[in-house]
Order: sequence, then C-alpha cells, then structure tokens
Amino acid sequence: MSSAVRIVVVGQDNLGEFLAYCQQYGQEHDESFLPEGDGFELSQDALGYPEYPAYLLLDGEQTVGAACLIRTPNFVKARKGRWMIFHALQPDPAMYMLLLDAMLQHAQGLDFLYGFVPEGLQDTRTAWEQIGLTVQRYSYILCWQQAAPPPVLPPPGFTFCSVDPEDTGQMEALRDVLNASFSGLAGHIG
Repeated sequence: MSSAVRIVVVGQDNLGEFLAYCQQYGQEHDESFLPEGDGFELSQDALGYPEYPAYLLLDGEQTVGAACLIRTPNFVKARKGRWMIFHALQPDPAMYMLLLDAMLQHAQGLDFLYGFVPEGLQDTRTAWEQIGLTVQRYSYILCWQQAAPPPVLPPPGFTFCSVDPEDTGQMEALRDVLNASFSGLAGHIG
C-alpha cells in the first residue's frame, strides 16, 4: 500500500465515482443492496445522521476501494448495520482497516455490523479476519439440476394464495410469517 492511500467521504461531488465503483466491483461480494443508477441518494435520518455513510479509498487519484454502511431506520431499530459495499481491489488488511475505521464512527448505537464474502474469495476473507472480523455463518445457493421441481402440495386444510400488495391484512400476515421464520437468522432485520 502506498503512502498516497487515503479515505474520502462520498458526497455529491464524487457520488458518481462511488456508484461506478459499486456497479463494477460490488457484485464480487454481494449484490443485494447495491445502489442502482441515479436513484441513490445520500439521505439522512430524522436526527441528521447519514442513512448510508459512504467512503472511497483512493491511491493518489485512483479509486481502490469503497465502503458504505446501511443505517436506515429498520437497521438502527434492530441495532444492526449492514455493509452495502465493503470492498478493496487488493485483499490487503491495511486497506480494509482504513475502510473499517471510517465505518466505525457510524456504528454508534449499533451492536453488530455485517457483510458477506463468497467462499471463493479466501484472500478477502483472510484480510477481513486479520482486521478482527469473524465468520458468523455460511450461506449456500442450491441449484436444481432437473427440468422441473416436483409439485409442492400443502398439508390437508392448508392452501396457497396470492398476496395482494394492496391488502394490508395479507401483507401484515406475510410480514409476520417472514419475521417468525427468519428471526433467529444472523443479520435478519424485521
């Protein structure tokens, strides 16, 4: 790591650079919360705290990393923060430490920060572990290899029905089932 490496806050002046970095590299770790296009805003909550504190890691004028923490009301209420992106071009613990130090100032009121690293990125995982992050759980994607899955039939007395997003009662019931089903899963936000 060169002596010219530094962290800069993402603001309106470099938001395009941050979004471009997220689109180019963010899917290496996790694409589920990456900002899409020009609709992403550096918003603030009711107390004026950033909901998406974001930083770029620069080496001279070249972007070599980015970090953004999700601190929306649901996450803050659950006392959890999730990285939208926590990525460096090189799996160098010193680079990740700079990104982590920038994020920690936004961790007040949170008990848990988390992100994802695919199994194939062992060097990145090692770098994360070297700065003090630990593996909480493993996730796997299962692929069905046959043409069509067998039919799923509910037990007697149960039926499947479509949920109409306009039906508040159905949406509340779906929310309750999802929250009950995933409440023990690390990282779940109700």
